[in-house]
Amino acid sequence: MKTRFTVLDIKAALAEIRDNLLHHYVLNIYDIDSKTYLLKLRKCASKHVLLFESGNRVHPTEMEWPKNTAPSGFSMKLRKHLKGKRLINATQLGFDRIIDLQFGTSACLDEFHLIIELYDRGNIILCDQEYTILNLLRARTDKTTDERFAVRESYPVGQAQPLKEPFLSTEELEDNIKPPQIQGNKKKNKNFTIAKQLNSCLGYGTDLIEHFLIEGGLEVATASVSQDADEILECLQNCYEFLNTGKTKFQGFISTKTNDNVMQYVDYQPFLFNQSQLDSTIELEKFSLAVDKFYGEIQSQKAEQKMMQAEKSAMKKLENVKLDHMKRLESLKLAQADNVRKAQLIEMNLDLVDSALNQVRSAVASQIGWEEIEDFLEEGQDEGRV
Repeated sequence: MKTRFTVLDIKAALAEIRDNLLHHYVLNIYDIDSKTYLLKLRKCASKHVLLFESGNRVHPTEMEWPKNTAPSGFSMKLRKHLKGKRLINATQLGFDRIIDLQFGTSACLDEFHLIIELYDRGNIILCDQEYTILNLLRARTDKTTDERFAVRESYPVGQAQPLKEPFLSTEELEDNIKPPQIQGNKKKNKNFTIAKQLNSCLGYGTDLIEHFLIEGGLEVATASVSQDADEILECLQNCYEFLNTGKTKFQGFISTKTNDNVMQYVDYQPFLFNQSQLDSTIELEKFSLAVDKFYGEIQSQKAEQKMMQAEKSAMKKLENVKLDHMKRLESLKLAQADNVRKAQLIEMNLDLVDSALNQVRSAVASQIGWEEIEDFLEEGQDEGRV
């Protein structure tokens, strides 16, 4: 099941944000959880809500998401700097999965940037007009560059990676794409496809590469550099042109599958890939609607699972209480039977009981110690007197 945006998803989401949300004013900011936030926007009668989740997604939403009753400290910081500001621009930093939302303008001395990282563990970073970090969701240090992400540090906008150009020759393709090693991990070899290796080199996205491979008449599972080099080079050129153009019209598609007569959502896409046309899909007018519907269903499933888990826990507690009561009842019945037996023995031997009581009273009156009394009673039991 898909959990986070690809580069193509970011491209589709940004196109929708630029078409519908630019020049809207920030009314308020809410947090759903520690990673997910809602930005409420308005321009005259037009109202929109932008949802962003650290590491996973950014998109307009029409769903009613549950909000925390009290805003978090990070939400309060965002409100302090962004409330009342206009959303001026929404861009992608290079070709990285990083979105830059600009609020206000430098001319009015109220420019701020909200950086949303959609890779690895993700991050949400608030910067001023010079990209000096004012606040962030999590402070960290990049292991490869030793770049420090913390308050009062500069955000490295200039380090964003551009869209890589495709391989232009068979030699360049062969130098970068190697067949899987037979001696290696068998599971890894089994899942190897040319699309996955091309994506690891160029970052175009496995789904998009597979789409253009199929469009070029290749089988994704069997395509190889040695036999299909020309078709693969053409596929990469098509991917590059597709990602580099801003004229693409996006919609929303959700791929589904059925398990035990229950339909489950598997993936969401900004357009219908060739490899998905044989699957069961739901087509929607906008990409954001598909993302809304997909994550809304996941939210419903989580809520349902939580209720089922709570019900299961309550039933287990009830069974444990019943079992404990049964054990206590059984213990009381055994104690009752033992007491009845003792009472019957006392009734059957009243003379001996009275004799034993009289001898104990006499010994106590004579100030004889209890140890001697116990020895005396044991002798009487042996002799049958008590």
